[in-house]
Amino acid sequence: MNDATIYIPAQDWDAVASLPQAWALPSAWQFAKRLALTNETTDARRGEPIEADVEFHACHITELGREVRVARVADGEGPATIVPSQVQEVAREDETLRSRLYFLADVAAQSSATYLVLYGNPEAPEAEYETDLVVSGEGFALEVENEHYRAVLSSLSGNWKSHHPKGWQAELGSGGGHGVEGTIHW
Repeated sequence: MNDATIYIPAQDWDAVASLPQAWALPSAWQFAKRLALTNETTDARRGEPIEADVEFHACHITELGREVRVARVADGEGPATIVPSQVQEVAREDETLRSRLYFLADVAAQSSATYLVLYGNPEAPEAEYETDLVVSGEGFALEVENEHYRAVLSSLSGNWKSHHPKGWQAELGSGGGHGVEGTIHW
């Protein structure tokens, strides 16, 4: 694993009860992993995609996809705010669950931000996030759109057919390829 630039091993964790009370973390989650993101540039990073390889002790978590939440600690002082995230189990080795975690981070110019990976809540409901992501269409013929881009999938296979960024001029399309619709060749 460890393909992502960010890696958090299983042994790096805190009990939520031991974290600062000012962070006002949800009490039902028992464990947290800290992630400090630093922006050394003079440009604020808003909605920056983060991909991290995260390991968990299997005894700390019941259902990875349902229990994991990511929270941003405002100015490192609190309170914490849950941010949309996705987690995918990659592998299990003995008592270690390996996963890939995705979320969008905000870090001010020449600053740092603290994010927490919360887990260890067997009663956690499925995560439901409000985002600007819209999916329309039926079957394979889908369009996926948010404030940054619109993507069109092939009606024959569901492969990525074309990509239309917003805010700058570019369009990526399959161009027909080898007589097969719906595959962008990079």
